[in-house]
Amino acid sequence: MIFRLVIFLALFISITIPSIAQSTPVISADNIHLLQSASTIDFDALPDDIQPASGQFVINHDATVVVSFGNVPGEPPFSRAIRWHEGEMVINQLDDSSLVRYLTDDGKCLYVGYVGYMMIYAFHPEQEAADVWLGALELPSAQDSAVNFWMQDDTTCNADFYVEVAAEDGTLKTLHVVDGELETLHEDIFALPDGTVAARVGRIPPPLALTLDFDGNLYRWDMTSNEITASLNVDDVAMFGKLNNSGTHYVWLPNARDGLYVADFTDGTYRQVVSFDELYISHLILADNADVVIGVDPYDNRGTVVAWKMDDAERLELGEYRHCERVQPDLARLSSDGTALVIGCDTGIDIWRVLADNGSGRNY
Repeated sequence: MIFRLVIFLALFISITIPSIAQSTPVISADNIHLLQSASTIDFDALPDDIQPASGQFVINHDATVVVSFGNVPGEPPFSRAIRWHEGEMVINQLDDSSLVRYLTDDGKCLYVGYVGYMMIYAFHPEQEAADVWLGALELPSAQDSAVNFWMQDDTTCNADFYVEVAAEDGTLKTLHVVDGELETLHEDIFALPDGTVAARVGRIPPPLALTLDFDGNLYRWDMTSNEITASLNVDDVAMFGKLNNSGTHYVWLPNARDGLYVADFTDGTYRQVVSFDELYISHLILADNADVVIGVDPYDNRGTVVAWKMDDAERLELGEYRHCERVQPDLARLSSDGTALVIGCDTGIDIWRVLADNGSGRNY
């Protein structure tokens, strides 16, 4: 095991605006009309020598802790992790340029994957720097790349986790890590028994995964066991979509862009939710109970958040997200507890929640 020297820089800023209350409800069709921008993170607050590394971020379970990433000239990209929490900004230097990043539910442990190895960093709010909690675990091959992390217990830092690895030849495998020891659980994951070729559907949080074959068959996988847990034919190349957090439903925008469709893995059916004409949407988000789909940056109303209720296809215009210099956000995610929509772009991060008023305009 190789341990690498890591140097840290911490910077605290004083914010007079209080933190967001923890009692916001789970986003659903019943309260979607109250979803609005509750707080923003402004990358202008970063020191002059640190540039934001796009709008990529990781969040804890309720998005009360957000970690964005920064670049420093002459150093690898994504070599700074900026932790935003309760009005504090803490900047930590990382070991290298990372490919994949994962934050525990308590927001205190950052899992980072590289080519050939991975590391775990621990954030300590009472200190001015993070620690290398578990350092430089070498992957089976120096050419392997870590592409996904997940845990059975992600409430806090621990050394029992799973990592999806891409080999140099493009094959994927699952590793189980316990106390720094690596075991290869599965080789060549997502291989269908009959040899059918299926493509990976993106933006699906592990341990769930979706693949799609050329006949329109969707396969839902458990990456821990490498087993198909559900399958459904949707008669479409349904590549652009989003699974809800529990994995029961999948919503997608077809290549024809003629509407939104939803697949229900619980009863094996699919249907069109709403019909429209040639509409592209930058990011789709499906609520936890699959009763409303959120569209971030629809091309017929750029720079806004919209929603469609599943039962009657009613469209709601929810308003503008924070200004981005680029034409669309880099990332949009629903928190794992379903209470927050987080939108990241080159200028900062916007956190949306269900609020009973017009919002408080809180900023970092």
